[in-house]
Amino acid sequence: MTEEELRNLAASVEELKRAVKKNNPQLRAFMSPEGWVPMSLIAGVGTALFCLPAQILTSAYGSFDKIPPAYSTALWCVLALVVVLSSVWKLVLFVRKGRDVSTGDPDRTALSAFVSSRSVHIVVPYFLVIATSAVFLSLIGHPWYIASVTAIATCFWSNYVSTQVDRPKYTVAGWWTLVTGLVSLFFVERAPFIWIFVIYGGLCFVFAVSVMLSGRRDGKHAE
Repeated sequence: MTEEELRNLAASVEELKRAVKKNNPQLRAFMSPEGWVPMSLIAGVGTALFCLPAQILTSAYGSFDKIPPAYSTALWCVLALVVVLSSVWKLVLFVRKGRDVSTGDPDRTALSAFVSSRSVHIVVPYFLVIATSAVFLSLIGHPWYIASVTAIATCFWSNYVSTQVDRPKYTVAGWWTLVTGLVSLFFVERAPFIWIFVIYGGLCFVFAVSVMLSGRRDGKHAE
């Protein structure tokens, strides 16, 4: 095969990849940025409201277990509120997006395009790694490393989503979790709540910014 034929073959493969992405509008619309910015910003602020006071109080009293009950109860309430609010918000967004892009064909829904036989090989290992690591790290007395391991595993899941929907914000999120997860391995036990905020609070803010930037870029391309 000549060099020119190789170049033509590479161009054909790239064109085929673009065609596949364009022919899957349900999945791209399902993972569109609408609604994610306010949710991500609120989740980031909520994470800060839990992690930063928790770290300050832990440093002041020597450990989280020694924090006065009134303070620890308030912190757990903040965390529970953030988790519940974020989960409900995500569910509402997914249901709304799934309804908006539904074609009436049960074999062509956004959800069926996303949850496929191929994605099982990403989803199942992702949760197995997190669950096994959580149990193991808890048993050996180093539970804070769960935050680092979860972040590193999330990188692969986020980058997989990015390859499926061709939206760079998920790639940005993936690299953020990978870098912060790897760095936190060396420091997480010294200031666990700070690193939880850096990883997950930072992820929320980075994701929101990348969504806004990608929205502006898409708007310019549409003009």
